[in-house]
Amino acid sequence: MSSFTKSKCPVLLNFFYTRCKTTCPVLASDFANFQYRLKADSSRVHLISITIDPEHDSVDALARFQKRYKAKPGWIFLTGNQENVQLIMHVFAAYTKYKMGYYPLVYLYEPKKKQWIQFEGYVTVEKLIEEYEKVIN
Repeated sequence: MSSFTKSKCPVLLNFFYTRCKTTCPVLASDFANFQYRLKADSSRVHLISITIDPEHDSVDALARFQKRYKAKPGWIFLTGNQENVQLIMHVFAAYTKYKMGYYPLVYLYEPKKKQWIQFEGYVTVEKLIEEYEKVIN
């Protein structure tokens, strides 16, 4: 995360897993719509989606998920070993023992203030754009 937090661009981050049938498709659709709605401006923000199921979410599985949601450049999908993923989830206060108990969370990094803002529950694309615009202005 240090390279992103050194960035002058805002960062949107969420956690997901590719086999999820409820929360994750909504979060992914919101990120996809966010990129679509920003159009050329989408290069001014980084999007990061981190899998909470690295045992099943291989690089190939992430690539298929990325393709399914038509992720544009600037939206990356990350995996790692279970220990590292859990560590990152703890850092963001998003840890859950069972992936089925995962609660939808989105984080926005505000580079000027060098702080993360947490949004709980389902956040509309309109709200993401509104918060992004506050950060860049």
